[in-house]
Amino acid sequence: MTPTSPAPAARSRHRFPRLPSPLRWSAEGPGTALACLPAIALPLIVGIGLGQPAAGMVAAGGALSVGFGAFQQLSRTRALPMMLAALGMAVAALLGSVLGGHALAFAAMLAVWAGFCGLATTLGAGAWWTVLQWVLAMLVAGSRPGDLLAGLERALLVLAGGALQTLIVSLVWRLKLLPEAVTQPLPRAPLRTALRLLRRHFSLHAPTGRYALVLALSVGTLDLIARRLSLPNGYWAPLTLLILLKPAFRDTFKRGVQRILGTLAGAGVATLLVALLRPGEWVVAALVVASAFGAYTLLRVNYLAYTVFITAYVAFLLTLAGMPEPVVAADRVIGTLAGGLTALLVHAGWTASERARLRRKRT
Repeated sequence: MTPTSPAPAARSRHRFPRLPSPLRWSAEGPGTALACLPAIALPLIVGIGLGQPAAGMVAAGGALSVGFGAFQQLSRTRALPMMLAALGMAVAALLGSVLGGHALAFAAMLAVWAGFCGLATTLGAGAWWTVLQWVLAMLVAGSRPGDLLAGLERALLVLAGGALQTLIVSLVWRLKLLPEAVTQPLPRAPLRTALRLLRRHFSLHAPTGRYALVLALSVGTLDLIARRLSLPNGYWAPLTLLILLKPAFRDTFKRGVQRILGTLAGAGVATLLVALLRPGEWVVAALVVASAFGAYTLLRVNYLAYTVFITAYVAFLLTLAGMPEPVVAADRVIGTLAGGLTALLVHAGWTASERARLRRKRT
């Protein structure tokens, strides 16, 4: 996601490690995007063919998320982000499904995982992205709570989709079947130093530690509020907050505006297409795959354009599961607005607190 920057260990413990920006105006990525599509299409085809489109949707969702790991790096093992994402998402899906019906317990667990996501920024964008997928999987699973058996079923479907994605992309890489997206040299910490870096920043004396605490409390609290207000698909509010709330205000504000605009556009386009085409299951599945290709391809081109396609992807995917598309689009817009505005408010308050802290240290 930027040019090489100093390793986190070399930075002052009193400075935030800035997450590399994924915004680059270039045409890279279509090769890797194409490599990621079969693992999304196959679960949908099997699910529709067996009369179980919802199961195919869950597996395809796991494949989509893990596919973004093809654009990340953690070590010399290229598939490591994908493997870790798939395993962590399966565990998170199990926990989310089981705890989703218990608001306080779920919010507490969600806060812990969100805090760890914030702390993972010390290890670079690849580590942050990997942990982010775990928290997102927990949020999605928590919105559809069930018993232990239902949780295990969901976890296995997510793991199957993620494993299929990892296998296919790794095979494409090994056989050099398609041109690859240019991987940028991301800051990364060797595994042997990761724990040391995490311990260094796991403190309220470190800016990243305070950021992780703010992220944990705000995400957990917003999830409770969304449940209390009975917002339809209310998990989109804490999900948006989790993605947008960055250490740097400029990142939070810019991403927030782009995500809100992209969500509005993507929801509008998806609603219009469904209204005009009145598509059956197979056409909706094709639209899901096409939207996924757009999201993968534009990931490093422009965040606004990427958000348009990922919003359309979610809308089409949930339509395949039987949810009315206009309702899905409206719920997503409401959740995104709530999460985006909360991210700006939380960041404003937190920034004011940090400035007051600095003033006290100088006096």
